[in-house]
Amino acid sequence: MHNPSQTDREAWTQIKSRLNDIYQGGEYVCFGLLNEDDTNELPLLKSASLDELGEDAYQAVDPFRSIYVFHSPAQHWHFITMGLSDFGFELTCRVPLTESEKLPPTWPLRYLRRFGSYVLETNRGFDAGHYIDAAGPILGSRPTALEGFGVANDPSFDTISSAEGKVQLLQIVGLTRDELERVKKTDAKAVLAALASSDPFLLSDYKRGSIMGDAQKLSIIESQEER
Repeated sequence: MHNPSQTDREAWTQIKSRLNDIYQGGEYVCFGLLNEDDTNELPLLKSASLDELGEDAYQAVDPFRSIYVFHSPAQHWHFITMGLSDFGFELTCRVPLTESEKLPPTWPLRYLRRFGSYVLETNRGFDAGHYIDAAGPILGSRPTALEGFGVANDPSFDTISSAEGKVQLLQIVGLTRDELERVKKTDAKAVLAALASSDPFLLSDYKRGSIMGDAQKLSIIESQEER
């Protein structure tokens, strides 16, 4: 975890202001460190405890200062990192929420941590249209068709501008094996556009199947690739 710079602080202030606008005082969980002014800006559902979520959840936050997870009225969990703004972006992820869930799943934290560590170790960043091949099911032994991720602009955020530069909110979106093979020919934008046509929040739903057999989705992909 690196010490926050002025870029980090300015970006985080704007991100939290936007989150307050989106969720209107909604509930959230914070993994990692709370910033000094959080209790004044965002009502805390609870700060994840070791007893409730286990040591893996805490370890999964490093190298970030914190990861916020909001309970969206649109019935999903919205993960947002705080710790990469110096590189011009932060990462987000959205996963479906079930009625019985009181706390978010921890598997997205593992991937956010992995990708954050990659950025800090290599000084290489991500951008909309990039893809990441996980070389196997993203849940390990649990059944899922998702085997990697595409990178999209988070649909709730515009680019954040400050005196220190610009920061994008980039959302990782789960992709199936045949979707990944398609994006490798160009980039992920066309497949992500097809997914967004029926799911504007671009949820990483581990239960979903491939869209490559859907004629309407395939038509959108082909149209986007021709641009």
